[in-house]
Amino acid sequence: MVSIRDVARQAGLSPATVSRVLNQDDTLQVTEQTRQRVIEVANKLNYQLKKSGRRTAAHHSTDKLSIALISTFSEERELNDPYFRSIRTGIEVAATRWQIKVDMVFRLDAPKKNWKQLSQYGAVIIVGNVSPTLLAKIQSLNPHVVMVDDDQPVTNYDTVHNDFSAQSYRVLDYLFAKGHRNIAFVGADVALYDEHGMVVNERIDPRHRVYRTWMATHGLTENLSSFLVGWDTMQALEVVPIILNKNPRPTAIFAASDPIAIGLYRGLQTAGFKIPEDIAIVSFDDIEVAGFLTPSLTTVHPEAEEMGKAALRLARERLVGERELPVELIIPSTLMIRESV
Repeated sequence: MVSIRDVARQAGLSPATVSRVLNQDDTLQVTEQTRQRVIEVANKLNYQLKKSGRRTAAHHSTDKLSIALISTFSEERELNDPYFRSIRTGIEVAATRWQIKVDMVFRLDAPKKNWKQLSQYGAVIIVGNVSPTLLAKIQSLNPHVVMVDDDQPVTNYDTVHNDFSAQSYRVLDYLFAKGHRNIAFVGADVALYDEHGMVVNERIDPRHRVYRTWMATHGLTENLSSFLVGWDTMQALEVVPIILNKNPRPTAIFAASDPIAIGLYRGLQTAGFKIPEDIAIVSFDDIEVAGFLTPSLTTVHPEAEEMGKAALRLARERLVGERELPVELIIPSTLMIRESV
């Protein structure tokens, strides 16, 4: 069994100092570099804190040196969605770099969940959007929360999200410059999950919000056409006849995701319409197949893996007590101009 002396020897510190760092002694005055070195060595050696007689949450496991991960999505959806899969990869890459242990504590759709164990970790990363009630519950167990892919204004937790609001303006300006005035939106609302993994509420997606604002600002309110079909390719395919029957018919479609755009491609091309000659399409996600569609899809490329890395860094700052104030990080994305506009 690894001892305090083993950790101290590799960290180049006294056993007393190492013990006080691992037990989170707030009166200890050491540099951030020293504190981090102790945590990294302890994780590397799989050091186990001894249980105290009182068995307090802070001392009865080494999880305070680790980060808990909660996903609002099922394992199947994460595996099939390149965006969320890349976020998870980024978290794992950064955790390896910092030698920090990340535990997938549970997914919200899991039948059994031990919520109390969240108090044993140094921080909690949540991927996806949860209801205010669930967020409050998690924060009551662990105040060090990092939300990934949540673009709500910062209050008392850290957030990491992409710049899809800014990119939405850029996409619409690009369509406008290409002569499009009758632009339709096809997307979905953002689901908010409860502790059982059930959708209890929804809020407007930032792309949809920007679309409505932009159309109004440009005096195009009469051309507003919003179709909320969910994030499914087949549902997007089914809405195509409705779009084509509008009079006047939209000359461009602003799709909220590439899977939605793929459904639109199939529906339009099956109906004999050409892209972009008859209807232009621009989208978000830049999944691997986007560049191989015919014509290739103009889409926004998000740095999803960087979002995961940033989330881990924020959680680490909380874990080692480097920062108390909440922060918001916006990760920039890139508009990939191809042939569909």
